[in-house]
Amino acid sequence: MWECNYSREPINYRLLWLRLIKKWWRVPVSIIAGALIVFGVYFFYKTVITGRTYLVENKYYINFAEDSSGKQYDWVNQYTWSELADMNVFIDGIYDDLGGSVSKDDLRKASDCTIEADGRYLYMRITTNSPELSQRIADSYEKTLFAFCESHKEFKEITCEHKGEAKENSNIRVVEMLIVGAVCGLLVLCVFWLIKEINDTSIYIPATLEYRYHIPTLGAKSMEEYEENSRHFLEGKKTALIFVDEGTDIELPFAKEVKAFKNPCLNPEGLKEISEYEAKVLAVKAGNHNGKQIERVIEELSRLEIKVDAFVLTDEDEMLIKKYYKC
Repeated sequence: MWECNYSREPINYRLLWLRLIKKWWRVPVSIIAGALIVFGVYFFYKTVITGRTYLVENKYYINFAEDSSGKQYDWVNQYTWSELADMNVFIDGIYDDLGGSVSKDDLRKASDCTIEADGRYLYMRITTNSPELSQRIADSYEKTLFAFCESHKEFKEITCEHKGEAKENSNIRVVEMLIVGAVCGLLVLCVFWLIKEINDTSIYIPATLEYRYHIPTLGAKSMEEYEENSRHFLEGKKTALIFVDEGTDIELPFAKEVKAFKNPCLNPEGLKEISEYEAKVLAVKAGNHNGKQIERVIEELSRLEIKVDAFVLTDEDEMLIKKYYKC
């Protein structure tokens, strides 16, 4: 009984690369599509779902008072400012100043007070989804801050060094997202192509037929040796031309008489007549994902002790075959 083992079939790297190069246009298309899709989703998320954000940043200079020993008060550091900014000492004042139009939790989320390199400089940053709201909270925060400093002996004076205006702060990473999208598009293409190749049982060149099914091949009509092979196998013989696929066509030169038969698995009524012919040629359409169908036909013919004498490849890619066999 005929047998085919795909797991032992080696990868034909030359054929693989030639087919890949032929479809090179898929690479830039996948890269561009991936970049646009990922960036589109990211942009939609940043602008519609989370919304654009607007930042107001003010910078204040604090002149600390001195204690009884003549030393400036230095307990107000980064940690204490963060705690103060989050406590009701500030939040209640801002909440009342805004007339309760913004919840205290939202005020805490929108506000950020930090002391950075120099402890005398305080940076106040307000971020919301509205430039007007950011500006209103920043102005209210300033009033509360000044009132707080005036009511505590540790502060001698506070002045605004820089008063900012509301600016968009959505931080939309255009270049980064386009690069991520391009890489994702390429990876998806590679995975899709790998899966497709693993599951592709198509025949692209005559050599695959001989290696996989251990049956000689006449080649393809476009090949120079096709007629000589036909002479060797078919000259003077009544020949049954058995088509695996629909819609194919091929001539068999030097055969005494040729009769075409449809796929015997789908049209079993012709099997008895096929056995009466001297030569049996199986016609396979190139690149038609028909490997399993070829197996089925060969198995069926083997059961009835009908021996396939040769393959012939139809509808072949002439350019691919020429490049493959070119030294």
